[in-house]
Amino acid sequence: MSNRFIICGASRSGKSVLARRLQRRLEISWILGDAMVSGLEDAFPDLGISHQGNLQHIGDRLTDYIKFLLWNYDYAGCGYVFDSTHLYPRHVLNIREKVGAVPAVFLGYAEADPKQKVLEIRRFDPAQNWWTAELSDNELMQMIHDQINKSRELREACADFDIPYVEVSQDFELALKKAERILGVGAVPRRLL
Repeated sequence: MSNRFIICGASRSGKSVLARRLQRRLEISWILGDAMVSGLEDAFPDLGISHQGNLQHIGDRLTDYIKFLLWNYDYAGCGYVFDSTHLYPRHVLNIREKVGAVPAVFLGYAEADPKQKVLEIRRFDPAQNWWTAELSDNELMQMIHDQINKSRELREACADFDIPYVEVSQDFELALKKAERILGVGAVPRRLL
């Protein structure tokens, strides 16, 4: 079983939930792509890397940095799960050129009902302290529509690049279990759910 994983996909698709489970179960480092972007945005604003704008463009700018970061984790013998909304399948292929065939999966909700997705997010916002709690219902609905479109793009790109895509809109827990199997990890013990 690998101790290195890449989890990417749409915002609010379950990337961090899955990453946290793997991190706890396997006692590996959890590298948050969003934290990386926030740190660069705050510390080095002149770089123009932020959560605003075209995510693919940000992924283009970050890929080489991420590639060498993960290579250094490998060199040090550290396991990791890297979680990002900024990477696309072509970025993962680029990273694999340096670090090898790290298991990767993309999560998305291309088939989601936008109103239902808003309700799900609102139900979990308070417990998770998600940034989406600060959005108005209209802003959240627009974000969901954007992420549904992104999920559709990811699903197509994953098919083109032969990287697994998991649809999480129907049965979230079942979808995460499918993602775990794809990554080569058995079911997460119930105590960690």
